[in-house]
Amino acid sequence: MVLESVSGLRGVYGSDLTEEYVRTWSSKFATFTRGATIAVGCDTRPSSAALLQTVIFGLLSGGCRVQSLGLVTSPELFRYVRVNELRGGIMVTASHNPPQWNGLKFIVAPGRGVYQDELERIREAKQKVGEGSIVMAGPSTYYDDIVNIEGPGCVRGVKVAVDPGGGSGCKAIPQTLVSLGADVRGVNLKAGIFNRLLDPTEDRLSELVRLVVNEKCDIGFAFDGDADRLVVMDGRGRKLSADTVLCLTALLVAAPGMKVVLSVDTSSAVSEIVKERGGEVVMAQVGEANVVRSIISTSSSLGGEGSSGGAIFPDFNYCRDGLLAAAKIAKALNGQTLERLLSKVPEHHLLREKVPMSVGAMTIAMKALALRFPDAQTLDGLRVDFGKAWMLFRPSRTEEAMRISVEAKTEEEAKELMEEARAALREAAR
Repeated sequence: MVLESVSGLRGVYGSDLTEEYVRTWSSKFATFTRGATIAVGCDTRPSSAALLQTVIFGLLSGGCRVQSLGLVTSPELFRYVRVNELRGGIMVTASHNPPQWNGLKFIVAPGRGVYQDELERIREAKQKVGEGSIVMAGPSTYYDDIVNIEGPGCVRGVKVAVDPGGGSGCKAIPQTLVSLGADVRGVNLKAGIFNRLLDPTEDRLSELVRLVVNEKCDIGFAFDGDADRLVVMDGRGRKLSADTVLCLTALLVAAPGMKVVLSVDTSSAVSEIVKERGGEVVMAQVGEANVVRSIISTSSSLGGEGSSGGAIFPDFNYCRDGLLAAAKIAKALNGQTLERLLSKVPEHHLLREKVPMSVGAMTIAMKALALRFPDAQTLDGLRVDFGKAWMLFRPSRTEEAMRISVEAKTEEEAKELMEEARAALREAAR
């Protein structure tokens, strides 16, 4: 079964996700964009290059002018659509899902992911026969833009360890950090060779741990397959929580009067940092497109999803941008240690689990949980608040799994709350 959501279309290649399925959706997107100029690109999965050609064929058959950037990261393609004022783009990727998965991310003007109503319009669009053309893509300025914005040499003196995980940022991410002045070391730098889980929030990152410790690095960065997710590791080789990316980002950029959009599963530590600096927090549904929609509608200056290790900087890109977040965090270490920066993060303990469940089983469980917790917030899933603690049950939009998140002020309280959440889900699923 292909999972279809604002996060993209995702399935196992050759089983759920077929060439015909991809061609059909690409052709429908051509109709949706009225045969416009569309930029396309792909990540490093075994099936990505072939599916990219299928996407191009589907767009051409619908009358589009197609610009192919080939191997790119998702933030790079989003930025390209935005800078060149194109009507759309398609990224062939399954992001953090395993290599045997693949999928499509749809991009629309002004360089953002599609909203739910737009996804439905693409689904319902009729395929039209047209005669498209392939046109030469212009230069991608994404990496140069990051260097110019943050400043060449701004990370000088900082030793950085990088793990792109075999994804599409293998070459350009280390090069960009070098251009920023960092002393860079790397592992898993060979594109298409996956020696760990593509989702850095789920993997132990053992190779990065060894590199950071052995090379005495100041900080480590790990990315997912299309480089929108980011995980931070400290100089002792300790993997920090996914929410730490947003905590550090908020410490660096939050200011009085600034609006910040956070997904409902983000740590309360981020909200506390924003509010302490005079900012305002707006809550949104999980999913990059949902956060971006709230960013645009509220004129917010920062956004993100704690669970995905993703920060969104709307002045630059309308998507999670792992490299830009890494550049900003590394830049902050030019003059202070990561430990000193982390000491400013409020103490919270957040635990997350993913429970494999079919779509039908999740539907039944959510109905039962709603009866058990009638006062729960329903912005996205069911969030139950207990003063300074909370638990969240949310069906995943990218996998057949129920996601459970709990947070409390102490580790012991968080573990107890997770056990309560597990028990509640087991009972609801009966």
